[in-house]
Amino acid sequence: NTFAVTKWQVFLPDAPEHPAQAKVKTATEPGSKVLTEKGPLARTVRYFEVRETGKPGAVLSMKFDIEATLCSRELVELKPGEKPPEVPPLPDAARKLYLAPTTCVDYEAKAFRDWLDTKKLTRAKGEGEIAFAERVLEVIRAEFAYHLDPDADKRASVACASAKTDCAGMTFVLVGALRAHGIPARALVGRRALPPAPNSKPGDLHHDRPHVRAEFFVPGVG
Repeated sequence: NTFAVTKWQVFLPDAPEHPAQAKVKTATEPGSKVLTEKGPLARTVRYFEVRETGKPGAVLSMKFDIEATLCSRELVELKPGEKPPEVPPLPDAARKLYLAPTTCVDYEAKAFRDWLDTKKLTRAKGEGEIAFAERVLEVIRAEFAYHLDPDADKRASVACASAKTDCAGMTFVLVGALRAHGIPARALVGRRALPPAPNSKPGDLHHDRPHVRAEFFVPGVG
């Protein structure tokens, strides 16, 4: 390379703590400081900068370690006489964010709205969040084929028409259907907690184990 770098500015995610991820420890080399992003959720990020001599072909080496205790979560029925824990309502800022259309969750697109109508995925009066989500999942399970193509368009409006997409496309379809009916939902992008496959290298799908899942909010449940 012939470009000359005088300063690297690096932003890294600061792994959060939540019911499925506790006792989180984050470390970087070089050392970093914690900043607050300017997005609606005001999450924390790690930042550091490294100054260079300005010679062509500079390369940045860094290390990013995250240690955490991972916990599984299951939806279970209450036992007789058992009381559920108190679940606070979703904050207004988070509710607004998880109901909004996005580039990938483009549920206001005509193609997606037509798909909902065709599949009769309109939330019935009095139908609970879990019951409606189950109906959407039944359609996805029955009609969608898993197909991995990193370059494919995974927008909900496109994935619903092709019915041939990967975990990301299916997630955007589910989240879009829920948001379109007033149910706060989001896509969780990350990696599966599995060891790398033998002989795989960083960047390979079987090494990094990338995955996308969906999560939605139910009053009184979380």
